[in-house]
Amino acid sequence: MTPTALPLRPWLVQAELDRLRLTEWAFLRECSRAERCSVNRCPLDPLVELRSVDPLDREKRCTVSKPDRERFFSRLTPPMRALLPYGGLFKAEWERREAGRRLQARLTPEQREQQAATLRAHRAAPFGAVTSTAIKPIVLDSTPDTSEAGGTTKAGATGGDAA
Repeated sequence: MTPTALPLRPWLVQAELDRLRLTEWAFLRECSRAERCSVNRCPLDPLVELRSVDPLDREKRCTVSKPDRERFFSRLTPPMRALLPYGGLFKAEWERREAGRRLQARLTPEQREQQAATLRAHRAAPFGAVTSTAIKPIVLDSTPDTSEAGGTTKAGATGGDAA
C-alpha cells in the first residue's frame, strides 16, 4: 500500500523538528542547488504548503529535476522523510503519481499482460527501422573509383609523405 500525503500542521512539524534536533536547513542541504537557490516553495521543505511565492523573486519554481529531487529525498533519514508531505515532489506531481498508481491497481490481470506485451513489443523494435539514415543505398555509378592511384596525393592523406 502506498503512503498518502497528509497535510501536516505547522506546530506539529516544528515540534517534530525540535524533537529530532533538526532545522529546515537540514532538509534543504541535501539539494545540490541549496547554496545558490532562492526558491521560496522548495519541495524539500517540510512546510512547503505554508510558503508563498514572492512575485519579485527571480526564481519562482524549483529548477531541480524530479529524479534529482527523488534522489535527494532517498538520502534523508526515515524520520526526516516522514516530515515531507509529498516525498520531495510538488503536490501536483504527487497527485499525478498517485492517480497512476490507482489506475494500475484497477487493471485486471489480462489488461496487465496486454500492457506488458505492448511494452515488450515496443522495446524490441530495431532502431534501424526507426531512423531514415540508418541504411543508405549505395549507388555504384556515382561513387568515384579510388582503387587507381593515378593522381597526386597530399602529404599525410595516406599517412606518408607526398610523392
